[in-house]
Amino acid sequence: MFRSLLVLVVLAGPLVAADPKPAAKLRQALDATGDVVLEDKSLMELAEYFKGKLKAEVRFDNAALAAAGIDAHAPYYTVKFRGGKVREGLSAALAQSNLSHAIVGGAVYIGFEADVIARQMRQRVSVDGEATSLSAVLKSLADETGANVMIDPRVLQKQADLAVKLKLDDVPLETAVRLLAEVGGLAAVRMNNVLFVTTEERAARLMPVSDPPAAAAAAPAATAFPAVPFGLGGLLKPPGGR
Repeated sequence: MFRSLLVLVVLAGPLVAADPKPAAKLRQALDATGDVVLEDKSLMELAEYFKGKLKAEVRFDNAALAAAGIDAHAPYYTVKFRGGKVREGLSAALAQSNLSHAIVGGAVYIGFEADVIARQMRQRVSVDGEATSLSAVLKSLADETGANVMIDPRVLQKQADLAVKLKLDDVPLETAVRLLAEVGGLAAVRMNNVLFVTTEERAARLMPVSDPPAAAAAAPAATAFPAVPFGLGGLLKPPGGR
């Protein structure tokens, strides 16, 4: 069972999936070669299109986008992208309204870049690394969450293979990676949407150009329309929507 808690306004519990690594499969689907052809489509329609293409949930926070003047029902998106990766076609479409996307657990989350990164880095995870190597634990977290977690290839193999003894329950992904690196005698820095585990010396040199821990996304106002799910009982429309 997938154990991370997907941090979206619309969900109140864990995302349950038959596959323990849905994010890894979604990453493969995004990296697959395919055509992306859209003409005068709304964000709602774009999300439905990629839901069918990727066989996965596609979500966005309608309140946050509406506050920035993006109407989920307006036909913003036209793209004719052929023969490239599906993720590139999605990026090309979203760039028309300065939006970005990332895998958040087993779903694709669409939003402004800072919010997308924050949601990905703050996914809730649990770790039980009683006798598992640091590299294996980090790879498992990457597969579970869809985040970019990597060990510096210059790190000594014996450090990467060090068995970590750390148990964490329901903590943000970024916190888990930083603590795992510390236990392994290394350090983690965040470079945009990448959690990079390296030696303490290299981490110190990267610190001036690295990013601080991702802040929690601001909660929408109580009167705002909630996040829009796809595949969870159909499409939701804002008050007065068509």
